[in-house]
Amino acid sequence: MHMLPFLFAWRYLRGSNKESTISIMVVLSFVGIFIGSCALALVAFVMEGFETTTYQKLQGIHSQIVMRSYDREALDAPLIKYVITKEFPEIEAVTPSAVQYALAQAVGDDQNYLLAIVRGIDPISEQQVSNLLSTIRENFPHATTLSEILTADAVMVGETFARSNKLIPGSTLRLLLPEAGGGRKKSIQFESQEVVVSGIFKTGIEELDTTMVFCSLATFEKLFPQAGISSMGIKLKPGVHEQTLLPKLRARFGISVLSWKELYPALVDAMILEKYAMFFVLALITLVASMSMISLLFMLITQKRADIALLKSMGLADSVIGQIFMIVGMLITFAGCTLGLVAAVLCAYLLDAYQLIPLPDVYYVSHLPATINVYTIFIVFVVVMLLGLLASWWSTSSTRTINISHVLRFEG
Repeated sequence: MHMLPFLFAWRYLRGSNKESTISIMVVLSFVGIFIGSCALALVAFVMEGFETTTYQKLQGIHSQIVMRSYDREALDAPLIKYVITKEFPEIEAVTPSAVQYALAQAVGDDQNYLLAIVRGIDPISEQQVSNLLSTIRENFPHATTLSEILTADAVMVGETFARSNKLIPGSTLRLLLPEAGGGRKKSIQFESQEVVVSGIFKTGIEELDTTMVFCSLATFEKLFPQAGISSMGIKLKPGVHEQTLLPKLRARFGISVLSWKELYPALVDAMILEKYAMFFVLALITLVASMSMISLLFMLITQKRADIALLKSMGLADSVIGQIFMIVGMLITFAGCTLGLVAAVLCAYLLDAYQLIPLPDVYYVSHLPATINVYTIFIVFVVVMLLGLLASWWSTSSTRTINISHVLRFEG
C-alpha cells in the first residue's frame, strides 16, 4: 500500500509523453523549478562570496577584536597582554598598535601635502593577528617578514598613496608633525621628519590605500614621543565566536572592546540586508515558477477524473489518492531543484576559479566572487522543496470533491 501512490505517480509521469498538453506542462514546470533553483543558489553563492571577500579584505588591516580606551589615554600593553594570556585561553595572539596623524609630502615635491594616518605596529606580533603581510605588493629585495620590511625609519604606504606621490621602495617621504606642547597658540608649528618607503601595500579599500602609513612601534615612538599605545588587536583561536568573548573582555578591562565588524557597521548591515533581500526576492520568483506546477496538477487531475473515481469506488482513501498527485509534483520539483543546484555549483566554481566577470575599482574585489557553501545549498533545497510541496498540496485538495457516481456514469 505504501508503494502504490508512488507507482501510480510514476506511471502518470511516464504516460504524460503521450499527451502533448500534459507533456508541455511537465517540461515548463521542470524548467521553471530548474531556473528558479539555479538563480536562487547562484545569487546566494555570489552574495556569500562578496561577504567573505570583503571580510578578508577588512581583516587584512583589522584584527578580529580591537581594544581601546574610552578617553584615548595610553594603554598599558604589557599588563593587558599578561592578563589576557593568564585569563583568556580562547585568545591566540595579541598585538599593540598606536595611531597619530601627520602631513605627508614626497621629498622634492614642495606643493602637494596629504593627510596621513600613521599607525605604529609590532611587526612580530602583527603577523600573528592580521593578514597585513599578504597585502604587500612591493618591498625591498630579500625582505620576507614585517620585521625585515619595517626597519628603523622605514614605513609602508598604500598603493594609491604611493601612486599619487610617485613613490617606490627606497623613496624618501617627509612627515610634517605638529610640535608637542603647542598649547593654545594661534599658529601650529610643524617639525619635519624624513622616513624611507620600504614597502607598498594594497588592501583594496580605497580609504586605507590612500591615507594609511605603517611603521614599527620603535619608529612611531621616535616620531611621536608623547603618544602611547592606543589599541590592542586580538586574534581568537579557531572555533571561538567573537560575540561570546566581547562581554567578558569589556567587564574585565573596563575599556572599549569592539569586533572588527563593529568598526564598519553600515557596510556589514548593508551586506546582510542585501543578501537576505535578494534571497527573498528570488524565492518569490521560485514561488511564481511553482505556480505552473499547480496548473499541471489541476490539468492532470481533470484528465484522470475517471481513474480517481474508479480508485475511490475500490475503497482507496482520499488521502492516498492525494498522495499520488503530490508525489508527481514533488518528483518534478526534486528533479528540477537538484539539477538547478548542480548547475549553480558549476557556474559558481567557474566564476570564482576563472574570474570570468571583472568588476570596476569601486568594489573591494577585482572580479565577481562566488563562495560555494554546503549550508546555502541545503537552505535553497529546503526552500524550493517546501514551495513545491505547498503547490502540490494546494492542487491535490480538489481530488476530494470528485463525485464518484457522476464521473462513472457520464465520464467513465
